[in-house]
Parts: sequence; structure tokens; C-alpha cells
Amino acid sequence: MKQDEEWVRKYLVGRGYPPEEIQFEPDGNTSPDFLVSGRIAIEVRRLDQHVEVSGQTEPIGKIAHPFENRLERLFKSIVGPTCGVRWAVDVDFKRPLPRVNEWETFLRQRLELIHVSNSDREENILIQIGDNLTLELERLPETSGDAFVLGSISDDDEGGYVEVLEKSPLICVREKEQKVAKVRTKYPEWWLILVDHIWGGKPEAVALAHTFDKVIVIHPDVLDQAYEIPSI
Repeated sequence: MKQDEEWVRKYLVGRGYPPEEIQFEPDGNTSPDFLVSGRIAIEVRRLDQHVEVSGQTEPIGKIAHPFENRLERLFKSIVGPTCGVRWAVDVDFKRPLPRVNEWETFLRQRLELIHVSNSDREENILIQIGDNLTLELERLPETSGDAFVLGSISDDDEGGYVEVLEKSPLICVREKEQKVAKVRTKYPEWWLILVDHIWGGKPEAVALAHTFDKVIVIHPDVLDQAYEIPSI
């Protein structure tokens, strides 16, 4: 059972359903994810922001998280003789990013040059890679530790309030409706529980067109503030 599913189970127990009546994957590795009291089929889906890339929607973290991890590994790999200057690196990007082998090779060369250059250089350095990737290096007062550390990272494709409140839940709903279509008649009641990795708490009410009996949004840190998305 994955972490999101464990949170859903905890939420269901908190709602008063006996643990022995909450069955995980009753039909094996297929829908539904849970069966409650022998009649309520529940699908679980992570709720995160989505972005459109080349006409396809994908979770915003699909690119952001690997990109951030790759940056941090690159920074840590810059070692060897140094002029004793350390830098915090603030990153701003949007999609599409340059190809990995292009931006990483270029950035490594620039950082290695900065790493061994004279220490009485400018306080800030701007590195532009293509149209969609900008890095600003700010000199740190400390002289011990890694030469480059990740400061802030800004994803310009992160959506605003409407994006989070309407578009992302709708993407999740449509995906799950399609998935359960073939087994919908097997159980009398179907819920979709979205595990919120965006807000934390209940935002303004929103209604979406959906065919589930219930669409419920929970956040791991505030399970008692779960809320239902009504159908229109």
C-alpha cells in the first residue's frame, strides 16, 4: 500500500468505518483501490498541479522534481581547488527546458570556471541558458562547504488559483472515470478520493461535472478538513 492509500485508509477509519470493513484492492491490482462495507468502491488519486506540454497534460512535478535533483547533484559534483568563494544559486525556469545534455554540459562548464576564478569578482552572476532557464548566483558570506548550493527554484508554469481549484481536479476525475468504466456495474457506489498535495485545507467551494457518487479531497496533515466536490 502506497503512502497516499495509507492516508485514505486513515481518513476512512476516522470517518467511523471499521478497519475490518475496509478492504484494500479487493479484486487485485485493478480498480477499485478500496472496497468499504462490501458496497462502496473507492479510487485513490494524487491531486497535484498539471501543465500542458506538447499538447499533453502531465503532473507539474514530473519535470520539476527530477530537474531540481539533477541540479543539486551537479552542484555537489563541482569539487577541487577553489578560490574560497561560495554561491547560492536561484533558478527560474519554464517549459520546455533545453535538452538535459545541452543545459547540463553548458552549466557545468560555467560553474567549473567560476569555481576556480579569482575571488574578487562581482557579487552576483547571471547565467542564461536558452529562453526558458535562468540561474542567478549570489555570493555567500561563508567560505566553507559546497561551492554551489541551491537557493530558490521558481517554476513559471505553476498555476494560479483557478488552475489548482478547477483544472487539476477535473483532469483527475476524467482519468479515473475512464479507468473504472469497465467495472462500474460491479459495485453499487463509487467514490473518488483525491489526496491533496497542493493546498492543505478547504479552499472556496468548487463544483465539477463528474459521475462519481462522491469526489472527496483530503490533505494528509488536516484530514478533518476533507471536503466534497459536488457534481454539476
